[in-house]
Parts: sequence; C-alpha cells; structure tokens
Amino acid sequence: MSDPQIFSVVQVPILGQLGEDTEIIESRTCSTCNAAPLQEIDYLHYLFDYWEGQLLVGVAQSFIVAEDLRNALMESDMTGFTLREMYVEYSEDYIEQPGDPDLVDFWHLSIENRIPAGSGWWTRDGVCPDCGRTRWRMNEFTTRGITRGHLDPKVPPRTVVRSGYKGWDIFYLDDPGTAVISERMRDFLLAHGVVGLEVQQAVFVETPEGL
Repeated sequence: MSDPQIFSVVQVPILGQLGEDTEIIESRTCSTCNAAPLQEIDYLHYLFDYWEGQLLVGVAQSFIVAEDLRNALMESDMTGFTLREMYVEYSEDYIEQPGDPDLVDFWHLSIENRIPAGSGWWTRDGVCPDCGRTRWRMNEFTTRGITRGHLDPKVPPRTVVRSGYKGWDIFYLDDPGTAVISERMRDFLLAHGVVGLEVQQAVFVETPEGL
C-alpha cells in the first residue's frame, strides 16, 4: 500500500497572543546540550487582537478551533488530537469595528503524538547522551521553510521517519517545526471553511538521516 500524502503546516492565521491565565508545563533546559525546554500547554487562554470569523487559529505551534469546527471534528473520524476547553477574549489592543462578529467559544486542538524526523528544514546533529533528545542545527533552508516553504520550490520538504507514523491525521515531529497533517485532514479543514492555511508536502524516509 502506498504512503498517504502528508503536509507540513507552514502558515495559519495568528490573530493575537497567549493570555496571562495560560498554564504551561515546562521541562528543564538540558545542562549538556542546552536544548530549550519542552513546553506543553495545560490550559490555554488566548487574547484576540481582532477576529473576522476565522475557524482555525495558530498559537505557540498549536491550534485553536472555533465551536463549529470543533463540532465537525468531533463528528469526524480524524485522529491524533484531543479538543480541550480553553478561554478566549479580546485583548486591550482590540479596536471594535462596525460589523465585527461576537467572539464564539474556541477549543484547544491538543496534538497527542511526536515522532522522529529526518533532516530537511533543519539538520540532525546527533542525540544528546544526557537528555536523549535529538539535536538540530539550523541550515540554509530553515528560515525560508518556516516563512515560505509553500512558495519556494528550492526548500526541501520536512521528512518523517516511516516507522514512527501510526496513521494519525495530525502530529508533531521531533524537529523544532510545527505540525504535520494528512491529506484528508487538509481537505477536511478546507471543506469546512478554514482560511489562511498554507502547507508544503512532506515525505517519508526509512531512517532518521532523511535526505
């Protein structure tokens, strides 16, 4: 059976910032490799600077979804996430405009799995003997991939080690990038009115060395 099509998320609407009531569980910085702490959002509080009805919004390499999209996801057979309660409000920078919609309830789309990546937007640089995490170096494609990987044909795809993938529709890689989604998740989101989603096709590899 052929591999499913998968895509690295390059852009989604970012319309505000985390609020002060957000609760983050953070690991320690490794004293050997100085790897940045891993962060897990336990409770998400989001402050909108503006909102024009977008159903999917990016925040801290994660996503929040409006009530209608949450309901559609709950009724679907999409996998790899849980939908958690959160709180949204307008920030102090919000300036009301005529016709602005009232904020609806949003839900934190919490991604459950993280699997090995090969080199692509970053280059693998071994594994730390103390914390066991993969070390990554920025390369000539890092900034271009993050900002315009969907537009620049010279940017290589992010690579996914095939043995780690269990068929989820959304998941993280162990590189510093954002989520990867399946083709059917991409099509589902677009069919349900998501705007501003930009992706670049990712590829499977057999070993962590990747390309």
